[in-house]
Amino acid sequence: MQRRNGTWPEEKIYRGFLNLLRTELKRDIEYHSGVVKAVGFPLGFLLQILTIIFLVRGQSGYSQSARSWFLVVLSADVCSTLYRLYELITVDFQNANPDSRETPGMDFMYLMWGLIRAEDKELQEVMCKIFFFILYFPVILSPVALTICSLIRTYAVKYPLKAKFVLTKFRDRCLMLLAAGISAAASLVFCMLLIEPFAWLGPFKVTTLDGRRRYYGRCSIPDFSSFNTNKTNHAIGSLIMLVIIFTICALTFVSSVIIIIVLFDSKRKRLQMGVATHNSSEKNEVRATAILLGMNVSFFFCFLMSRICMVVNTQVHIFYDYKVSILTEKFAAFAFTIPYYTNALFIAGLSKRFYYFYIPCLQRLGSATSKSSVNSSGSQRTL
Repeated sequence: MQRRNGTWPEEKIYRGFLNLLRTELKRDIEYHSGVVKAVGFPLGFLLQILTIIFLVRGQSGYSQSARSWFLVVLSADVCSTLYRLYELITVDFQNANPDSRETPGMDFMYLMWGLIRAEDKELQEVMCKIFFFILYFPVILSPVALTICSLIRTYAVKYPLKAKFVLTKFRDRCLMLLAAGISAAASLVFCMLLIEPFAWLGPFKVTTLDGRRRYYGRCSIPDFSSFNTNKTNHAIGSLIMLVIIFTICALTFVSSVIIIIVLFDSKRKRLQMGVATHNSSEKNEVRATAILLGMNVSFFFCFLMSRICMVVNTQVHIFYDYKVSILTEKFAAFAFTIPYYTNALFIAGLSKRFYYFYIPCLQRLGSATSKSSVNSSGSQRTL
């Protein structure tokens, strides 16, 4: 049998058939995921905004320090939603509507990166890196701030008397600046190594009726297979990002273990001292720390599963194992976004005060129910 381009003809036909199956499966998954994102992202964004309003205006019951850190985490989550919406507009709409003549995603691309002259590509590259730095800064800030907040809250539960003098507002602000600095440094390294405006076979050009050639570049994370991608920078940047994510997983795991140890130790000490309940401030700190435990566990499992899927995705063949390749790629992206929306659910969605703040009639109904139960118990005692 005669070879052509180094492969057997049957092999080329078989690879083409697998590529067709892969394309159909990928299009089907992207269609359904685009519909889910179009519903889920706005609902998650609404929950984040309502939670921030509740923390600022409502009686959340958290201490001032805990409320400030929760606001930092939620603000980062809200800003990270901008990146999800950017993907929703530029990528997911087109995937969900492959036969549509309207291309708002591409129009949005051209509006942002549609520099007319090809000589402006250096300026476009700088603006592209700045744009993705703004997008990725809150994505990294949220878990970093969560880790620092967890350590602060465990210290407040472990040493409640010392915490009143050590955890001052000034030191809180300094730690917030530290979290912002760490996130900015990680985002800057990522953008400088990975983000390139020319990720495809060449710059996208359109020749107008008068003969002018308009230059439309694109800004995205390039594929490693693109011929004009810096392979060394891409490999180093991907490795650094993988290390950063696994470091976040380790930090959230350690924070979860510390929180569990401190909470059980606090409960054991109260039982030894014969104290049944905390005072108001200690109870609020314990409640905030327990909520942080759920947030850390959510980050740990979702980020870990996301990166494991990405590692598996790099080890399978895109044609022969196309099902595993596509499913691991999509699940990795989906799992990575979950914690940024469950944070608001843990902070406010599991609290009765959140619903009482927005629906006051529930509070009146709850108070009436509690009064009736107290009266019934009192009448039973009298009898």
